[in-house]
Amino acid sequence: MAPPAKPTAGFVAMRDLKTPSDVARAIRGIGPGVQARHVTAAFRRLAQMSRDEGRKAMRSVAEAGLRTVGSAGGDDVAGVLEACARMGFRHGLLGRLARRAVEKRMAAEMGSDRLTALITAVCVLTRRGKDGIGGRENGKRRKRAEWAGKPEQVDEKGKGRGGGEREKDGEIGTRRDSGVDPLQGVQGLDQVSESCGIVAGGELGELDGEGMGHGEGSMLGMLLKVACDELLLFRERDKCIEANLPRLLSFMAASGHKDQRLVDGVVAMVSCPNRAAHLEDGQLTNALCGLEKLGFKDEAVLDVLCAEVTDAERMGAFHKAQLFAVVVSLSRLASKLGSMRKFCLAALKEASEPGRLASYTGVDFIVVLGIAAQHGLSDVGGMLFQEFCRRQDVIVFSDQQKSLALKAITRLASQEPQLVSKMVDSLLEKKGEENLSDSALVSVLCIWTTQQCQHLPQHRDAIRALCKKVCTPSRLSRLSTGDLARVIHVLYRCQKLDDPLAATTELQPVVQEAAQRARLISLNAVDLSALMSSLGLARISAVEPAVKLVLHEVCTPSRLRKFERRQLMNVVHNFGSLPHTRDFTSFDKLSLSYLESELLRPHRLHSFSQGDVAVVLHGLARIGQPSRRAVSAFCAKLLEGDRTSELRQSEVLHIFTALRMLNVRDEGLAEVLIDVVLSDQGLRSFTEHGLTGILYSLAHMGYDDERVWNEIVGELTRVPRLQKLGPHGFSDIFKSMRLVGFRDAASVDLLVGEMSKPNRLQDFDPEHLFWITQDLKRLVGGSDAAIMALQACMQQK
Repeated sequence: MAPPAKPTAGFVAMRDLKTPSDVARAIRGIGPGVQARHVTAAFRRLAQMSRDEGRKAMRSVAEAGLRTVGSAGGDDVAGVLEACARMGFRHGLLGRLARRAVEKRMAAEMGSDRLTALITAVCVLTRRGKDGIGGRENGKRRKRAEWAGKPEQVDEKGKGRGGGEREKDGEIGTRRDSGVDPLQGVQGLDQVSESCGIVAGGELGELDGEGMGHGEGSMLGMLLKVACDELLLFRERDKCIEANLPRLLSFMAASGHKDQRLVDGVVAMVSCPNRAAHLEDGQLTNALCGLEKLGFKDEAVLDVLCAEVTDAERMGAFHKAQLFAVVVSLSRLASKLGSMRKFCLAALKEASEPGRLASYTGVDFIVVLGIAAQHGLSDVGGMLFQEFCRRQDVIVFSDQQKSLALKAITRLASQEPQLVSKMVDSLLEKKGEENLSDSALVSVLCIWTTQQCQHLPQHRDAIRALCKKVCTPSRLSRLSTGDLARVIHVLYRCQKLDDPLAATTELQPVVQEAAQRARLISLNAVDLSALMSSLGLARISAVEPAVKLVLHEVCTPSRLRKFERRQLMNVVHNFGSLPHTRDFTSFDKLSLSYLESELLRPHRLHSFSQGDVAVVLHGLARIGQPSRRAVSAFCAKLLEGDRTSELRQSEVLHIFTALRMLNVRDEGLAEVLIDVVLSDQGLRSFTEHGLTGILYSLAHMGYDDERVWNEIVGELTRVPRLQKLGPHGFSDIFKSMRLVGFRDAASVDLLVGEMSKPNRLQDFDPEHLFWITQDLKRLVGGSDAAIMALQACMQQK
């Protein structure tokens, strides 16, 4: 018997290696002689191992693989991409392999099965991120979405805190804004469907974004197109390709790629009722998910597809992942196309069947409950809520899941007000407030004090009691600064309840805790911006010692440089919203100087839109007296590029108010703004408050163009406008007319006539009537009859 053949040089039996570290060590042991086949074998072996450890070893193997790109063949490219897709691993190596595959036309040498696997792998690798590979925002890589708002902790039995096994078919991500939203950290359930990463028939790894840039991503996209071109050549002679079209469409849609030929092929499969009835469940769900993600809106085709998908017998056979994919896709379609609502309701009813509910995890409940709330289905929501409460003995719901469930129930409060009280009682019934973490308790309080719930009398005592529990010194010291900002926002809402004084008193310790020096120096730009938002909304005086500490920290050059554009706008706006800001800046001119210098930096000024400049001017005018250099620069920016027509009504009013407060008389800018006000869509779209504010500013600027005054005053004296004017509105109009000497007896008579009505007269106090009378006497156009009528009204008062 002949002796066994000796292994060739550099041969390594990868399948015999037991751990990822063994694989990485074997590649390093080959040294400079490492070849593409070694790297491919190593990636394939690592893809069979544990995800976390396998990823770490993949980084080492990928670095070695960079030296072998020039010798890689088609099987090597496909093998590495498939292994990385399975493990959710990205690296610059993948882009280089994709480039070689495109340049050498390797896809033309692959069979249909290999092409299908390659397309699927590329779709998985390019799925995350709206703007391409790696999901970059503003040049920074986004963190991956977390399951149910925070990473799941798994014990030795493989169970998560959410109860049951962790399942990807109900994955929910979180979205972090720029810090302006005081409810930050609590995901909006009206958009929960957008967070479900469900693709029936496919599984995504949690992608590691190391070393992958836009260039590599574009090469993967090019490889995807080339592979699709080759695959569709097999379509006419290979029926299995036809069967795979829905799955490929769903994967490509999830990665942001669209191939019209795939769309046409899938539409041909599902648009005929007889043909759609013979499709498998996975083909139907993938077709629905793919077409929805691509924004397909042909209602005739969708009616046929959705009718087949929501057939009672077929839905009853769906497994959970398929049913959730259908529910989420139909929910999105129903929000865009009203005709799809009936199909969405049918899928939701199937998803809320008792037999289905028994297998749901905490995340599953949140997804279905959120979609039911989005579409106002109080009967389905109520049933899900009852099951949610019953299952708390079986499933340990996370704090985030409980908060999201409460938010969903809150949306249904208009149909079922008692659900909110029951939900809160359920959250707190076992261990009182100790049943929730500090942060979750703040989230519950934020949701419970929304406008939808404040009007319910039975909640007021409970809201006050919960506020007192949250505002204890021990709990406040444990809260993060972001949570403290949310508490300030909640207490501001509570000022609208029966006892505003108590809420105002409770604000002081919260603000003092948030302004602790140790906290402030450790805050990032997002949390500091959120804190400024809450202080501005609650309108806490700028001369309060705690607020002064926050302002001093915000207005330092090192801090200001770290704010992104939107955060900086937020700081300026809320700084200006604080009472007594001018008292603060009169003693601390340095803070205003630092803020002004940051706003005038060339790259900042270049990035500002006209709307941003409106916010800046208005904020600076309320903060203090900025330099003439700054005012001139911002006014010039407003006139740059002839884009003032894009300004919104509130922004136009902010600019007029700022010009009045800063005593700026720029006729060129005033003319441009007036053109916006008097445009076809402008005049009628302004509120009465906005128009009176514009008149008041024009009067202080000495702008007396009679044509403009006739237009604006004529609009304000129309009957519907007159009926909405309040005492301050009348007073501002008369004062403005007096300042510029606008003479129009007809307008004066109309204004006085409206004021003199018995039901309107009671709204005016004697002081208002006195000053209006004085303005009328000085107006040349004021008729004696109008003055006598107004004096008669004053005598009645």
